[in-house]
Amino acid sequence: MKRFECGGRLHISIPHDGQHAHVHLYHELAHDAYCNIEVPDDIKQFVYENRHMMPSAIWSEVLKKHPNTELEQWQIARLWATLSQDKWRRTDDQVDSARALLEESDDAIVIPLDEEPGVTLIAFLIKECVEGLNHGVVELAMDSTWKTNALGYETYGLIAEANGQSIPLGFILTTSTTDAQSGAKDRLLQQCLRALTTWCPNARFTLSDKDTSEINACRAALPTAKHQLCYWHTIRYLEQRLGESKPPAFYDARLAHQEFDFIDPTWVPGVHNGHVNEGFTADDTERPGAFEPDLDALQVCLHFPMLND
Repeated sequence: MKRFECGGRLHISIPHDGQHAHVHLYHELAHDAYCNIEVPDDIKQFVYENRHMMPSAIWSEVLKKHPNTELEQWQIARLWATLSQDKWRRTDDQVDSARALLEESDDAIVIPLDEEPGVTLIAFLIKECVEGLNHGVVELAMDSTWKTNALGYETYGLIAEANGQSIPLGFILTTSTTDAQSGAKDRLLQQCLRALTTWCPNARFTLSDKDTSEINACRAALPTAKHQLCYWHTIRYLEQRLGESKPPAFYDARLAHQEFDFIDPTWVPGVHNGHVNEGFTADDTERPGAFEPDLDALQVCLHFPMLND
């Protein structure tokens, strides 16, 4: 905010009874008037008439007509959202409005779900994507984010890989309260994935981050698919752990097997001459029985060079 040598003074006095206050504001010199940042009526009308356009496109047109405007892009985007509510707002309740909008759309396939106490969930598939890819989906990924709206919903994305590109297949929006039973979210996510497999039954690989709900849902809904952490999350996790100054917790394969029964409780990396050999390689995935442990190979050999005096 600009400051001016206006010789201004502000004096406030409050009597002992405390019922009112005297405010005296004095300026010796007048300074520039504050800039009115309200959107002018002609621009409001322009946004209303072109609300079928994206906010960024409308902003570009506004700049062409008013290159020296004091307005900012967020004001146009907010005005556009307000004026466009009649296209998507069905009721004042966000959840009921979203469900009504999905039921009206021919581009969405709403997934019917069993009710779970304390859990609210909306799930749908993108019709064009699941019908277009269908049996061609081999890799299926699930990822989530949280607090995506005023109600704090989590959003799960179901993503397929096609020709090296990520294609959205559907979305899940969910929130839960303290009344939710243990495993409720896992069961709902499993229902969503099972619904997806009716359209994309040939998924051989599933990917997720370390979220146990996502892992459990993928393993339950697609038991024949190989599940693994996606490459980006794996590298990110390793970088975080390697950046810590404290040693990692002791790894107990038996506890890991109790949590996820597909983990081999007897697996350990083989160490030979200082080089770590992986338990299996990419070629092993093509051989049946490659994941069965070889008890003779599960050994650790340590070689210590002799030190001369």
